[in-house]
Parts: sequence; C-alpha cells; structure tokens
Amino acid sequence: MPRPPDPKSKIPQIIIKAKNVEQEKKVRGAKEIVARNHDLTMIDILDPFLKQHHWPPGNSQTLLESFGSELSLICNYCGKGGFKSLRKVETPGGTMSVCPSCYEDLKFRRLIKK
Repeated sequence: MPRPPDPKSKIPQIIIKAKNVEQEKKVRGAKEIVARNHDLTMIDILDPFLKQHHWPPGNSQTLLESFGSELSLICNYCGKGGFKSLRKVETPGGTMSVCPSCYEDLKFRRLIKK
C-alpha cells in the first residue's frame, strides 16, 4: 500500500478525496488503471477535461457556452423565475432576494427590516 500524499508538500500533486463509498470505488479504479497502463498518466486523463473548460489560456472557472445567454433569477419568496434583477432585503426570517412584486408585498405587510 503506497503512503498517502502529503498535503503540505511543495511538489505538485493531485489529492482526490471521495465523499462516499461509490466515489471511493471510482477513484481507486482510476488510480489502478493508471498504475497498470505504463503509457497512461494522470495528465492524459486531465487533458480532455482542461480542454473542455478552455484552459489554458481561458478562465477555467466559467463555461463559455453560457456566455451571452439571458440571465434568469429566481425569487426566494415566491419561487417564480425569469427575473433579470432581484432586490436583497432583510426580513425576520433572514436575508433573501425578492422580485419587485414580492418586495412591494413585504413592504406593505411591514416585514422588511430597516
């Protein structure tokens, strides 16, 4: 059994932590496949993922396919969607983003804290 990687190491390394048993099986399987195939490396597995997310030189945190699409926000109070902007308000239940009609309703019922 190989020793676990050191998270404080200065050498670049990939540390994969599984959240449950199913993911743990998949991670272990991927590591075994890479270990068995001497011509395959983890970089070979990561390259298609990085190309899919346009890295480098693009921003790997955003999906470019969604660029230019209409923004659709959902009101936390009524649950309706399709809004271009919402208003953040402080209520007795906490902070939430609401649509204009819900804002007027909360304001009328005096549920918005100043």
